[in-house]
Amino acid sequence: MKIALIKLGARLSYKSRGTSGGIGESLAIIELLKIAGVEVHIYTKKPDDLIYNGVYFHDLKEHEKINDFNYDSLLIMNGSINFFGGAETVEEMSNLWIINNFKGNVFYIFCDPNLLLKQIYGSIEKKEWGNKYKKENIEIIRKDITCICQSRRIDLIQKMHEKGNVFFKKIVHYPFEKFPLITFKDENINDDLQWDILYGGTFRGGRREKDMVKFFFGYPDNIKVQMFGKIELSQFHTKLIEKQQEPSFGEPVKYTNYNNKMKTGLSTIIIGDEFYKKLDIAAQRVYESIQIGNIVFIDESYDKNKIIFKNNFLKNFSYVNNKEDVIKRLNILKQHNYKEIIKLQKEDTKIDKQEYCNNFKNLLMEN
Repeated sequence: MKIALIKLGARLSYKSRGTSGGIGESLAIIELLKIAGVEVHIYTKKPDDLIYNGVYFHDLKEHEKINDFNYDSLLIMNGSINFFGGAETVEEMSNLWIINNFKGNVFYIFCDPNLLLKQIYGSIEKKEWGNKYKKENIEIIRKDITCICQSRRIDLIQKMHEKGNVFFKKIVHYPFEKFPLITFKDENINDDLQWDILYGGTFRGGRREKDMVKFFFGYPDNIKVQMFGKIELSQFHTKLIEKQQEPSFGEPVKYTNYNNKMKTGLSTIIIGDEFYKKLDIAAQRVYESIQIGNIVFIDESYDKNKIIFKNNFLKNFSYVNNKEDVIKRLNILKQHNYKEIIKLQKEDTKIDKQEYCNNFKNLLMEN
């Protein structure tokens, strides 16, 4: 099987040094395809790799030649198309041309619920450079795209896209949240712990502010908490955090250094946007953290069906509703061997890696 792949809103490269996990997510799914024996061809801006471990790179400037290679399918990695300062983004116009003109099966890989596949011609035609592009190459009119989504609420995914005038042939679920079990190294348990609770990420436009305050502020002095990444104390509303003990705030780290940073924490708490809760989406961060060797606590409102763990003890121990629950769990861990809980979480979430990758390939072949 040979597929073409594009990423909306970002350049794809194995040499990326950014702090963003979005590109890492795309490269991880490419890794799934490789393990399943799929030949992957990436179309991206100014590729700096001709070939990387069986992955081929093509410049988006050659987008009109894509059908010359007889690909079986096109995969569109979810992303957001932006025109910073109103400037023309030629590469994104090329992506849209590919979507509309590709001859073969087309899939939208939809992991982040905030990255719907959207119509943007209405915005383009208002730009002073907009008349350079034909509507039929920009407006997504084809209705034979299959959406493969991380969400289990397929009905809501369909309604959200149709409201934006994007119509899928079919929507199917795949548990993309588990791909860190393939791409993240199963780390040894760390003895040199600096933090009781560690959280890495961004402020996400305030969409998780209340949950961040709920679970990471207000701990006693004997519990060390740090939030690191693109999160600053000044971003929080003062009325939400007043009279509460603040966590420490750490600097952003490169995506490739994320594991080493998280290994300095005993535990992490999984929270999510309201969208994640509404759409029943399990977070990839759960499995990343387990592989790294953190003890994972999960906001119970975020996974009401408790699908992450099979073990009955973990179903009770790993879910929390407030910081008081977290404090009780941490006190238990400090009195007992925390390494046994880490081992149990690792064992309970193991998967057959080859089967997981093959199932994704089969999904592409069957749809």
